[in-house]
Amino acid sequence: MSRVIRPVSPASQRRQLMQRLALALTALENQSLNRHERRDLMAFVALVLQELANSVEETCAAWEKRSYYLKADRFRREWRWVDLALKRVQETLRDGQDNLPTEAREILKAAMEEISVPARLQKQRPWQGAWEAWQRQQEGGK
Repeated sequence: MSRVIRPVSPASQRRQLMQRLALALTALENQSLNRHERRDLMAFVALVLQELANSVEETCAAWEKRSYYLKADRFRREWRWVDLALKRVQETLRDGQDNLPTEAREILKAAMEEISVPARLQKQRPWQGAWEAWQRQQEGGK
């Protein structure tokens, strides 16, 4: 069996996801958004957090395979905020609300302090259609 070659490492994938998350959080602060846009943004935040959690687990699994258990545990603790924020955002979406919970906002704001969004991303709107994608994911997970 041949090796699987990935052009994007989990670390660079996490960096890109963090940039998209920072872009979405900036857009969520806009008070003039309608309900559908806010719902798309919230679903996008949930999807990005889920991808981040998957990436963290993938990295830790690779380290544990090499018996780097302490390194994996430290890394999980460092990224624990992802699971906490994801849980709050998903609860909010399931309740039909479209505002970011205060606890999740504080967690995400602290994590995004050092993240800068490149100019090329600032013009994009990657969250369009995220609500439908999130709903499909929830239906598939049941």
